[in-house]
Amino acid sequence: MKRYGQYAAIAFVILFWMLTPLIAQKYFNYSAINISFIITVFYFVIWKIYNNRQTILQKL
Repeated sequence: MKRYGQYAAIAFVILFWMLTPLIAQKYFNYSAINISFIITVFYFVIWKIYNNRQTILQKL
């Protein structure tokens, strides 16, 4: 059962990553490339924080 939750979370992240720039471009007249770049940077920062969470928690 745990696997299905992981697959659902991965599918949600991928759909969010793909659809948000398209929706932003269509309805709000933003550049899809810029929105996609911002989302990618956000995911990268979160991933780095997650991978270094022990080091970060020790410094707090």
